[in-house]
Amino acid sequence: MIAANASQAFANATGQAIYVSSTPEMIRRWSEVGQAITAAGYTQVHASPMHWHRETIGTLNAFHRDNDPLDDTTLGLSQAFANMATAVIVQTTDLSGPELVARISEALQDRIVIEQAKGVLAERYDLDMAEAYQTLIAWPPAKPGDTLTRIATHIVELAEHGRL
Repeated sequence: MIAANASQAFANATGQAIYVSSTPEMIRRWSEVGQAITAAGYTQVHASPMHWHRETIGTLNAFHRDNDPLDDTTLGLSQAFANMATAVIVQTTDLSGPELVARISEALQDRIVIEQAKGVLAERYDLDMAEAYQTLIAWPPAKPGDTLTRIATHIVELAEHGRL
């Protein structure tokens, strides 16, 4: 599983990649988040920095369930995906600092509502988070052309009003 994370939670202060391959290290490094990662069955995390104009704007986190060490090819691909994700976020136009912050904030807000909907579905239907995500992406849209974020918002709203 790969997740974009615009916070610095998985990056170190130098903006370098981080590779953690043990449960104790995940819990030591990320406390409650590390516990949640391991509880979800992940055994390794590789965080590739997302750089823009020499600034680290976030990380792309790859979560692994197997115990096989990641080879240089896999680590290189992870960084390549982080670079592509950065390009998609900032596109090819020059963005001012506030525009970049707004775009990252919007992406994070979208991700938050998706995680909330997964939590609602997991609780309501007694699913693990992977099953909840599969249920979310299979959920019929309220209107043609609805995005995953809009569907997730609709699910959260239904739950808030006791209609789910």
